[in-house]
This record gives sequence, C-alpha cells and structure tokens, in this order.
Amino acid sequence: MKFAVCNILFLLLFACDDGGEAAADAGGPDAFIEPAFDGGQVDRGAPPADGGRPDRGTPPAPDQGVPPGCDFATPADTPPEPRRHTPRWAFLPWISKDISDREDTFRFVGGFQERDIPVGVLVIDSPWEDHYNTFVPNPNRYPGFGEMVGTLRADGVRTVLWVTQMVNQASIDLEAGGDVYMGPSPNYEEGRDCGFYVDEGTLYRWWKGIGAGVDFFNPHARAWWHRQQDALLDLGVAGWKLDFGEQYIKNDPLQTAAGPVAHQAYSEAYYRDFLAYCVARVGPEECVTMVRPWDESYEHAGRFFA
Repeated sequence: MKFAVCNILFLLLFACDDGGEAAADAGGPDAFIEPAFDGGQVDRGAPPADGGRPDRGTPPAPDQGVPPGCDFATPADTPPEPRRHTPRWAFLPWISKDISDREDTFRFVGGFQERDIPVGVLVIDSPWEDHYNTFVPNPNRYPGFGEMVGTLRADGVRTVLWVTQMVNQASIDLEAGGDVYMGPSPNYEEGRDCGFYVDEGTLYRWWKGIGAGVDFFNPHARAWWHRQQDALLDLGVAGWKLDFGEQYIKNDPLQTAAGPVAHQAYSEAYYRDFLAYCVARVGPEECVTMVRPWDESYEHAGRFFA
C-alpha cells in the first residue's frame, strides 16, 4: 500500500560512514534543450527520456561469445563498491503518492511549499513509464519529463523513481487510474534473446504482470540494464525506489550466468548494482536508492532484503 507521506525512514536505518556522519547505502537527430540544475540551459542532444527509446550510441567492439547485438558493456559497467554515504538533501522530507501525472505532480509539491512544509525528494511511483521497467517516461502521463525534473531540482526538490528488476512479457495493473500496457515490454524480447534473465528466462507472476528477472550476475545483462538507465540519470533523476520484484521469483537457488545463486544473494546483487552504477554515473552527492531493509507482507515470509 502506498501513501502520500513525508518519509526518510529507509535512509535512517543505516550505519555511519568513515567520517562519522549519518549515512545510508543510498545507495536524436533533433537538438534538445533542457533546464540545467542551476536554472540555465544545457544541450543534451536528442530527448530519449521524454518518450522516445534510449539512444545507446555507438556499440563497443563485440565481445567474443556474446550473441550479436548483445554486447553493451563499457568500462563504466563494473563500478567499484560505493562507500556508505548519504547526501545532506536526502534528510529533507520525502513525499510520495499513488497514481499521478505531470500537472498533479506540480500541484502536489506546490501544496507542501505553499504551507511552508519543506520537501527534499519527490518519489514518482508507478505508473510513470511507457511500460513497466523500461526507464522511458510515458509521454502522455509525463510530457516534458526532463524539463519537469529540472524545474523541480531548481526548486530544491530531487526526483526518485519507482522501478523493479522484472521485465514483462505481459502486464497487469489493477489500480484505478493506472495504465494499460498491451503486449510485451519493448525491452523484453531483446533481454530474452540475449539471455539476460535468470532461470533461463523463466516467467514469474508478480503484482504488475508476468515477466523475467534481470541477471545481475551476467556482466552483459548489467551493461544492457545500465544503458537503459543512462538517459534518466543524465536528466538529473536522483535515484531509485527499488521495489521487491525479486521476491516473486520462486526458485532458490536461481540459475544465473555465474551458476546457481542463492535467492538472497540475487536480491542483494539487484540492490547493489542500482546503487553502484548510479553513484558511478552521477556521483555520491547526487544519488540514493530506497530499499526496504526488512519486510513481511502479503504471502511472503519476513526477511532482510539488503
């Protein structure tokens, strides 16, 4: 269940960093102008995050043994383990609500500001994409997504986005006002054909559809997943609300590119990769991840997630 809340609970449940400060594992042909974070203008080329598919640029030299068209790896895709650190802005109040859109988002944030209630982070929950876990904003629900993120940031409000590691062959949304997605997710078949999912692409039912889990033990799958995140991180998105899609993968151990892996290890690899890559891409002062530390809900037994 989701609420409109001011909430930094998740960020306060971690240890301190080496300096003794509170810290968390927070861890195109047409020109496009978007607001810079300082209120100026920055030219970022084509606008993939405003509705188009990501432009992955020139692919690197093929890695022998990787299927044609499946080598997305760059040196940036093996980032170091980030140190524990929480940027100061993450200790300001967080707000979130259920089904929303661009205009509703500005009204929501403005309502707090008009009442002198501080806001540091807006969590945009699902649905916000053109299909679940594509990293491409729905241009009908959130037109001008990059401009929206820049405007909020210029006003001191960072944007954190809901996502999971599941890629759907078919989607379900039972929430009133949600979006209906027909057919497979646009990135599903590419991941399947490249062998980027755990359990040899076995499909699992989760609360937003039927899909497969990304294999975080496959370096090429991680690189493929990172390329899909790049456009949003470059727009100024400040992190991810990582929901527990992996809880619906029933096998334990799971089959991965590295062989059998315990379900808990897969869970932690999922959360670790999002944090490590985000920090490497935009720096430790500009990225957090929101992860449930412990949870017992629905039909699932309680456990620590990260």
